[in-house]
Amino acid sequence: MFSPLDFLKKIQRKSLSERKVIFWLFISVLGAACLGFWLFLAKQRFNQIDTGRLRQEFNIPGFEKQFQELESLNTGAEKLEQSVKDLEEMINSGDLPAKQ
Repeated sequence: MFSPLDFLKKIQRKSLSERKVIFWLFISVLGAACLGFWLFLAKQRFNQIDTGRLRQEFNIPGFEKQFQELESLNTGAEKLEQSVKDLEEMINSGDLPAKQ
């Protein structure tokens, strides 16, 4: 019959290098099992997330509105840059309108 104490005694009789290999194999298997269990639990938690409630909590429509405002500011900045370029061209070419 299998006895854990006999198994440990067999390991103790092995050379140091063999015991190190056995130890690191045991640690690797244990680490892989923990990682697998953690991934399994994480997958379950992600599946349980209520996206509608999450959207309300983080006010995602508000973010979308802010992004639209940033786009309109960017368009305004582009128009301003174009106006500055037009004025520079007018100054360099001498096509300034007369003062009234």
